Amino acid sequence: MSNTRIQIDPEGDTLIILLVEPASTQSETTDSPTENHYLCSKKHLTLACRRAAKLFSSQFKEASAEPDGLYHWKFEGIFNAEAFELVLKIIHGKTRDVPRSVKLDLLADIATIVDDLECYEAVAFFSTNWLFGWTVEWLSTEQLRDKRLAQVILASFVFEHASLFQTYTKMAIRNNIDVTSTYDLPIRADVSDKIESTRIEILQRLVDGLESLQTKILADKVGCNEACRAMLLGSLLQGMKKSGIYPCPPAPFPNLSLDAVLASLANVQSPAYFGPQSQGPLLNYSGRWNLDPTSASVVSGGLLGYQSGLVQGQPKPAPAGANAFSASTAQQTAGASGTTQPSGGLFGNRNAPQNTNTRPSFNFGRPSSGDVPGTSSVSQNASSPQVSSQYGTKGLFGNNGSNTKITPLTAESPDQPQTIVRHHCRLKDLIEPLLVAAEKEITGLKLADFPRP
Repeated sequence: MSNTRIQIDPEGDTLIILLVEPASTQSETTDSPTENHYLCSKKHLTLACRRAAKLFSSQFKEASAEPDGLYHWKFEGIFNAEAFELVLKIIHGKTRDVPRSVKLDLLADIATIVDDLECYEAVAFFSTNWLFGWTVEWLSTEQLRDKRLAQVILASFVFEHASLFQTYTKMAIRNNIDVTSTYDLPIRADVSDKIESTRIEILQRLVDGLESLQTKILADKVGCNEACRAMLLGSLLQGMKKSGIYPCPPAPFPNLSLDAVLASLANVQSPAYFGPQSQGPLLNYSGRWNLDPTSASVVSGGLLGYQSGLVQGQPKPAPAGANAFSASTAQQTAGASGTTQPSGGLFGNRNAPQNTNTRPSFNFGRPSSGDVPGTSSVSQNASSPQVSSQYGTKGLFGNNGSNTKITPLTAESPDQPQTIVRHHCRLKDLIEPLLVAAEKEITGLKLADFPRP
């Protein structure tokens, strides 16, 4: 095994030995690990590092000098060699070559070494500058769930920066989608556990609040009438479904982040609801619209309330073969009186008179005599009496075959309102308090709650 001697203090009396693993490559390698030997000062180490002070004052073998006259302190290959050398230089006051800014990976490696050696005060000045080189804006949504966020949480905790620690843990609580991963970083277990438990508690309270809202709607405690409550409940369930919380998944809510759930619920909208003003409180509606009684009713002339066959006041031509059951009527009448009497259509409608100056009346379901299968068609003129059939007094759907005006009726209720108003029941107003409460709970962790042992 080869070794490299690095002089931190040329007059040092302590040899720190760091095992350096070879860099991994795509091809197989048989290179053996090497050792870096750092010549340091025991006095500087014990003053700056609490762990060193305990070690050299104990009964361990490191507290006794080796045959070469040096104290030996050996570390396994768990530390980055570059970061290790930087920390030793800072401890010994050799700061000329210490960079003012470092990359995030190197910053996390330095924090790992500082936490192990317990030399927090010695590196405090440099660590503050390094930390402020990283701000919350540089993290994208994807990076908020990967190793980078764990690295800045570790660095802010080790270097005791309370505001940054709270900011980064808040981001973790908001964006984590599963159990918090430390990525083999020495993040304290109580910190990672608190991040995860806080996320779960906030999600659980949010889900409980939404389920309570469902219960209130079903119990008629929310909404101004039955139709309004049906609209609110349907919109609520659809919004929860899109947010991934309906049906409610069990804790720890895998693959759900608070940020995504809150953003999705914030966009939930319920459709505008219009109804009679008598169906809600006076202060819960606005606007007023007068209904056209024929706009959505079954009226004379059309199946759904529209005049059949009218184009700019002219009747729609009858289709070929429409008079299948009274094909000879026109000829018989023409032969008898010289004029053509309108004959019944296939469904009992009389063919409209060809007069563009008069708006004809079209009555759906009013067959004349001879228009129903099994009856004969008789010319209706002065010389021939009117012949009535057994179906002559009823329309196709049971309406009297008279000219009496049909009263418009709605599809649901015979009491169609003449005026409707817009109700102000909005699902967003019911959900918003729950979202605001959840946002207030996402505050991040306080550094003071995690004292050093």
